[in-house]
Parts: sequence; C-alpha cells; structure tokens
Amino acid sequence: MSTVYVIRNQHGQYLNRQGEWVEAQEAQSLYRTAHWDEAVNSVFEASARDITIRAEAVSCQLDARGLPQLHKEAPQLPLAAEAEPEPPAAPAEPVHPSGDSELPTARTEVAAEAHGADL
Repeated sequence: MSTVYVIRNQHGQYLNRQGEWVEAQEAQSLYRTAHWDEAVNSVFEASARDITIRAEAVSCQLDARGLPQLHKEAPQLPLAAEAEPEPPAAPAEPVHPSGDSELPTARTEVAAEAHGADL
C-alpha cells in the first residue's frame, strides 16, 4: 500500500478534485497527492479562497482499489474564535486610598521632583 495526502477541514469534510468540500463517503472523487508539499500548497489555496476554512493535510493509506482509507473519526480542528482565548476584562479604575480618583504615577512624581513640587 502507498501513502497519499488528502485535505480535511474543521468539519471533517474532504477536498475533492473540483475544489469542493465533500463527505468521506465520496472517496473516489477526493483530491489526493503523493507529495506533502503539493498537499500543503492545496491547503494554502483552499484557505485563500475561503478564510473561514481551517484545513490540514492528512496522510492515509490506499486500499486495494486505490482509494484513500479515511479515518472513521475525524478530529475537529479549532475554529479561529475558539483557538484564541478571550482577552481579560479591563481592570477597574484605580482609586487612591484617600478617595481621590487619580493616583500619582512614577512619571508625575519624577516631573514634580524635577520642578521641586510636592505631590
């Protein structure tokens, strides 16, 4: 048996020769190549056509009829929104212990010292 590469997206669909995403049952029409670099180029091209696609090149064996033996359970790739954690909430405005809403900063203290003023 020989190894080929097919292209799978985050929904478990595979790229066919016409550049469409199809289910694994259509193994005879899938895009496949024996070369890793060609598969990576195809991933890049598919991602350029649709920026919401998260695709990967997957290696698989050919069966006796020359069709790719696809994995039964395709792992779900993370979507862009799921892959990046949410930024933390903005901290509350700092309050000086005396109740003033403005706290002196190192910059204002240095400036005040340079001009001989007390804060």
